[in-house]
Amino acid sequence: MKDIENVRVAIRIRPQSANEHGENVPLCQTVSPGKPQLTISRNKTFTYDYVFDQQTSQEAVYDQCVHKLVEGSFDGYNATVFAYGQTGSGKTYTMGTTSFETAGQQTNAAGIIPRAVQQFFNDINERRKTARKAGKSIPSFEISVQFIELYNEELIDLLSSKRHSSARITIHEHPARHEIMLHGVSSRNVTSPEGILSALKEGARGRTTAATNKNQQSSRSHAIFTLNINQSRLALGNVISALGRANGQVGHVPYRDSKLTRLLQDSLGGNSRTLMIACVSPNEPDQEETLRSLKYANRAKNIKNEVVANQHSFSKLITELKLRNQILEDRNQILEDRNQILEDRNQIVEAELLEWQTGKKRRRSETKMMEQLAKTKQKILETEAERDNILNQMAAPKKPQNAFNMSHESVAVDKTGQKSCNLNENVEEDELLVAMNPTGYDSIRFTRRQTLELEKEYSEHRYVYGLERMELAQRLKLSEKQVEHWFKNRRHRSGKTLKKKK
Repeated sequence: MKDIENVRVAIRIRPQSANEHGENVPLCQTVSPGKPQLTISRNKTFTYDYVFDQQTSQEAVYDQCVHKLVEGSFDGYNATVFAYGQTGSGKTYTMGTTSFETAGQQTNAAGIIPRAVQQFFNDINERRKTARKAGKSIPSFEISVQFIELYNEELIDLLSSKRHSSARITIHEHPARHEIMLHGVSSRNVTSPEGILSALKEGARGRTTAATNKNQQSSRSHAIFTLNINQSRLALGNVISALGRANGQVGHVPYRDSKLTRLLQDSLGGNSRTLMIACVSPNEPDQEETLRSLKYANRAKNIKNEVVANQHSFSKLITELKLRNQILEDRNQILEDRNQILEDRNQIVEAELLEWQTGKKRRRSETKMMEQLAKTKQKILETEAERDNILNQMAAPKKPQNAFNMSHESVAVDKTGQKSCNLNENVEEDELLVAMNPTGYDSIRFTRRQTLELEKEYSEHRYVYGLERMELAQRLKLSEKQVEHWFKNRRHRSGKTLKKKK
């Protein structure tokens, strides 16, 4: 996946030298407090990603600008830091190619390169330590360095013993990856910060230098770690101008006008996270050069790079397999989710079916119960009709009698003329109760159990009506009228007993 990132630009104002300070050389620019802004000639203000004044330390410059670039290199991203500016503006000091202290020897003057080297190995050791604690395989790192110089449009290998020979270094673009490659340059494997700094120190000794008005040891060339812009500065400015047009329209970019711009093709508009540090002089006599550098730096802010993490073919294959595996896992998860949805729906259908079946059984049971109740009611009606028929037959005036000859004296007559007779004074032993009317009589026989149940009910309730009478009749297998007659006769006997006691 490509990320579009602008070239980040930092402006660093070098402090005045002792001679300049002693001569009271006037200053030509000011830095806005708390803002990355710089004003020159009192009327021209520029805004950048970072602006460092004369008091900013080497450590502050590194922590704010470079630290994250080194971290990103472990994720496969190219990183480029180059210094731009006139002679004597502090490029070499900022990059640190005159100071090669290791971690235990670093001072506040250590520049970007020594600090980056130390951070690089610190991160390697930290990753190995983390893997060891986690019980994982310890990662291995192969580190190699190249150091070349560009002088008078000729490339020189500073780490080769034959660097002054006619060995030719060529620049070409990789046909597949479209990256700038060097052919004919040597690489040196290193395993420690000391190894890298030793290679840089060795290469620095072979650099082409010359005295200038600004610097007694000014580099007259460009190197991959110390890109001091001198003779090819115009070509670099043309590339920056072409890429950094404000309207965003990029036409022809003259990378091939100089080998320096060809080497920087990936860094400017290519696949790299790039930081440009424009070093400027604070002095008013250098105002014109300072303004020119600020304008180029302002254009560089508009350059957009397409940043892509680099991978070896094997790592790329692993990444592709991981991606395919992730796609398959996602598809499998989708299928599992669909299967779960189907299972949930199936459970809902089964529950509804069970509920329907249960309701059907319940309705069937209710229907059966209603049918049974209807049959029982019909049977009760038929029994009552039969009883009424028998009573009507018995009440027919065949043998009208006004008295009933009984051998027992327990006979009572109520106001309606109805007579009742108890065949035995011991109620618990009664098995026959005869209810007599003026026009005839009914003979109703009760079992001992029925009599006991009726007596028990009578002791609790002297009267039974409605539902209670119906339930009692059903329980004793009697009709409601039989129960009613029994209670009426029982109340009558109770009244007679009370009269005798009086």
